Amino acid sequence: MTLSLERPLVLVGAGKMGGALLSGWLANGLSPALVCLRDPEPPADVARLAVREGISLNATIRDIALRQPAVVVV
Repeated sequence: MTLSLERPLVLVGAGKMGGALLSGWLANGLSPALVCLRDPEPPADVARLAVREGISLNATIRDIALRQPAVVVV
């Protein structure tokens, strides 16, 4: 199964559950370019994953809104 979206997904919170969701989505083919991640203090492993995959990390709410996300996961 490949996970694909036409518009960005916003993940609010990157703790254990958020990190697991993110890893699963990426493993199932979600493009990192379609992920906006918001967490004031993301765990080190999730922050490294975001940098490695080119995931938007802690963009401003305005910048996220301009991308017109389709899904927000809290």
